[in-house]
Amino acid sequence: MEDMQEDGITLGQLFKVMFRRWKLLLMVTIGTALVIIMAITFVYNKGKKIYSADFNWTLTGVQEEKYIDGSKFDYKNLVTLDTLQKVKDSDESFKNISVEDLVKNGGISISKKDVRDTKDSSVVTKSYYTITTYQKYYKSAEQAKNFVKAIASVPVYETINMLDEMNYTSNFDSYNKSLIYDNQVSYLKDQYALLNENYKTLVETYGDVKLQGEPFNNNTISQQQAILETYFKNHPIDSLQIEINNSGFVKDYTTYNVILKANIDDLYNTYTNNQEKILNLKAIVTELLSIANDKGVQSLELSAYNEQIQKLTVQNVDIKAEMKNSLRKIARQDQYSTNHEKFVSDYEKLTKSGIFADFNDIFSDINNSVSTKAEFDEKLETVYKNQLETYTNDFKNAQKDVISNNSKVSYENASVIVASGGISSAVTVVLSLIVGLVIGCFVNLIIDSKYLHENTRNIEDIKEIKD
Repeated sequence: MEDMQEDGITLGQLFKVMFRRWKLLLMVTIGTALVIIMAITFVYNKGKKIYSADFNWTLTGVQEEKYIDGSKFDYKNLVTLDTLQKVKDSDESFKNISVEDLVKNGGISISKKDVRDTKDSSVVTKSYYTITTYQKYYKSAEQAKNFVKAIASVPVYETINMLDEMNYTSNFDSYNKSLIYDNQVSYLKDQYALLNENYKTLVETYGDVKLQGEPFNNNTISQQQAILETYFKNHPIDSLQIEINNSGFVKDYTTYNVILKANIDDLYNTYTNNQEKILNLKAIVTELLSIANDKGVQSLELSAYNEQIQKLTVQNVDIKAEMKNSLRKIARQDQYSTNHEKFVSDYEKLTKSGIFADFNDIFSDINNSVSTKAEFDEKLETVYKNQLETYTNDFKNAQKDVISNNSKVSYENASVIVASGGISSAVTVVLSLIVGLVIGCFVNLIIDSKYLHENTRNIEDIKEIKD
């Protein structure tokens, strides 16, 4: 300090001059600080600051990288131009966001982090996703947050839309196109099995939760499934096939007649071939027993022959039953229904071969049918097909209710996005004030430089007088 005094200007004099015009100093400091804060916030930080959101989905199939309808799920598609454009178009508040620049300049990205099992590192127990984007592409943090949330919600909305498109009507489509009762019954059975299986899958995936709204009345999934099962226990679909076989109903003879006749010919050939094999096997057994008897053999192993005879015999019993079902359907045709003699004549090979003694029981079954073909058609449509369609719609609504309520995005941070990069607000304020103060001091020094020199000269004069 003494050295500085000897040179002519003391620190005290400097500080006195810098703070002499304190109002000006305050104005310059604040003004400069504001300019610097704005420059850092809206220029520097705009290009350096990033927003990031960590989240995961509770969506069926995502862990296996597929949507509920089986199509591929790829999280990277969420930041493609097509997806970002759809997100932008979905909300008017996003209209100023340039998704082209976001993609072109790498202004947005998404990454995935797998959490692995502690005992088996090859098993992924959970996955987290992170969307990162630069602040400069948004007019506010709120807009950035909403845009990121909209992107993360895309798979949820995709899943819900898929549920609307999953109509489960393929069996009904096949049913409507079919001109054969047997096939129609088979499609109805497949549809019933499909609904039952899907209800079980819902319970296994989401638990036996309560269903909301009509027509569920707060039923659980299993209770809704029980309604389906109870109805078809009281109206078993298998009973339709029994009625078709016993009554000989045919939906369309034009389509089915050729198939029926070809089926009977195939069954006839298989039956007679089996009969011939049975006779040959029995002849071999008889011959072996005769030889053994002549040679005084006490025991003979013939089980292999007997098992084959038994197998062919059982097969022929089944073939005869199937043939009888086809014959009933043929006998219902107009040309045979009132002319039994023609039927007997056209299929006499079946009586001559000994497969049937006569066809009296076939005509008796037809005459004793519980319902007419028209009544059967009505029952098939209203009691079975239409009811299955109703239960299919109920399942679709149940599935949509459960999956919609359980498909969501869970964020790791309550504020959704976290800002990082650039200069923090606190540092910005402190740094701006310091720089503003320094500039304010220099301004005061420049303005009061004359005063400083005069003051210094007076001090030197006093020192000379003292000397």
